[in-house]
Amino acid sequence: MRQYLKFYGYYILFWMLYFWAARVLFLLFQIHSLSASMGRDIAWSFVHGAHMDASFTGYSLLLIAVFIALVAPFTSQVAKGLTAFIAYPLLIIISILTVIDVVLFGHWGCRLDTTPLQYLTHPKEILLGSLSAIHTLLLLAAVIVWTWLWTRLFAKKVMAVFPQKRLAWRHILSFLFIAALCIIPIRGSFGTAPMNHGMVFFSKNSLVNQATLNMPWNLMYALTHQDRSKSYKFMTEDEAHRLAQPYFSSLADSSIHHPQFIIHQPCNVLIIILESAGANLIACAGGESGLSPCFDSLAGEGILFPHVYASGHRTERGVLAALSGYPSQTTNSVMRVDKKMRKLPALSRDFAQQNYNTAFFYGGDISFVNMRSYVLETGFNRYTSVADFASKQQSSKWGAHDEFLYARTFAELDTMRKPFFAAVLTLSNHEPYEVPMTPVIKGTADDAMRNAMVYADRCLGDFVAQCKQKTWWDSTLVVLVADHGKVMPPTARYDTATIRIPMLWLGGALGGTAKRVNKIASQHDLAATLLRQLSMPTAHYLFSRNILDPIAPAFAMHIFSDGFTFITDSLAITYDNTAHSVVGGMATDSLALREAQAIFQVYNEDFVKY
Repeated sequence: MRQYLKFYGYYILFWMLYFWAARVLFLLFQIHSLSASMGRDIAWSFVHGAHMDASFTGYSLLLIAVFIALVAPFTSQVAKGLTAFIAYPLLIIISILTVIDVVLFGHWGCRLDTTPLQYLTHPKEILLGSLSAIHTLLLLAAVIVWTWLWTRLFAKKVMAVFPQKRLAWRHILSFLFIAALCIIPIRGSFGTAPMNHGMVFFSKNSLVNQATLNMPWNLMYALTHQDRSKSYKFMTEDEAHRLAQPYFSSLADSSIHHPQFIIHQPCNVLIIILESAGANLIACAGGESGLSPCFDSLAGEGILFPHVYASGHRTERGVLAALSGYPSQTTNSVMRVDKKMRKLPALSRDFAQQNYNTAFFYGGDISFVNMRSYVLETGFNRYTSVADFASKQQSSKWGAHDEFLYARTFAELDTMRKPFFAAVLTLSNHEPYEVPMTPVIKGTADDAMRNAMVYADRCLGDFVAQCKQKTWWDSTLVVLVADHGKVMPPTARYDTATIRIPMLWLGGALGGTAKRVNKIASQHDLAATLLRQLSMPTAHYLFSRNILDPIAPAFAMHIFSDGFTFITDSLAITYDNTAHSVVGGMATDSLALREAQAIFQVYNEDFVKY
């Protein structure tokens, strides 16, 4: 019996050591976002995280302990073989996912759960499409080395001590009792609540809380608690609507009270959704200088909205927010929920009903995240995707680079029946940031991202310059807005600087108007603002507000995986629903938090009713 207990002890010690090392690996990958002030919390993340590590270890040990108790009395060799049959595949799978998890976190902002699994039909786009060739090879090498090291250690230090003698029959009940004791670490406490995220989250820093999570436990929890219609209930439905209603207040459906910037009507409308063009990359919006000279120059001749905030953190969520005026959801991609997506309003449909010619231009795979269905269902007459470009133009891992996309867009717009409504979705300013341009910035690893921004900005400038040479430019409105922001070291994740995205209106339809609108707004407010300028109805856009409406409250809501950031003129609150607490901003303003939760709940209630 002692030998079996020794094996159990080594097994437990092995997994606890593994998860300790995995947490170190995670933090090393996020080192650019860490600071000296976080040192104490980082140390405590190992203490708090150990509770969840023990929970998953308990699940694993329970499975093996039951089989040992039932098989070992017959023969230790069969018990050992069965243990190896369970333990090795589990260890290999977890080791592979551990490395993938730390890489994906830099792109997704959350630990491995069901969110990336929604995109598994396009593995190139979710992982390999974000990595350069050398980084892909390094990832594969890291997976192999990490997995080999831990399986070798398990074989030499754990399986090597597996007893050679069978377990005495009289010890069966004792070992079944030991197996039953695994329920204690699995649950994490003697209380009524089982192990959950809130038991290990302790810091006001979201990154530290993410570090406390045990990856396989988090993934297992997500898989067993999947609900694409996840509900968030902070209060009764009546109270939520009462608290949220003032934030949706607006003037009557009339443009009389609103500043009128579009002087040529009807006008062509072109919305360009710029990949990852966050405000921290745009100088005229307060970001880094030298990366966006063309955008900055254009801002001097148009209407700049520098305080617009991204609705979500993924491209398809930004597309839906900009073109359908619909807020992002937490762990759900609304574009992938076909039944709900078809019910959404859409600018393309509204303009098509006004006899506009409509088109959607994209250089990537339009089937990704159900985008083709969205384009077809919402009234676009035609679309362009990667298949429409010559193979030599498909030099990006995501498809055709911006210079080729803009060339195709310009050629088609020039010959399209007017007036037109068109949307362009760019892709060059995306990981792995390999652009067809000689680098102009050299130095740090992040300079590839800066070069990609410079390239994307040049392509935009060249495209607008071409359009200005055409007579239809005089009756055209161009709207530039990013799909989402961009985290740039040393900026902390969920800092408001990473989610602010400038919006710029320009074109002959504005009659040379140059203005700066400093009001705080959400990305999904674009739809109502545009339609009111054109005296078109907006009532069907439930959550899109006219930014230029003088009585519409100035606020923005950014939604990430299981949480939100709420921003007004006076505060910013980041709330993590897994921790059930404020993890950034004004934790003491209870009324503002309550109102933010109400808005978040109203958004969610509308989605889950599909």
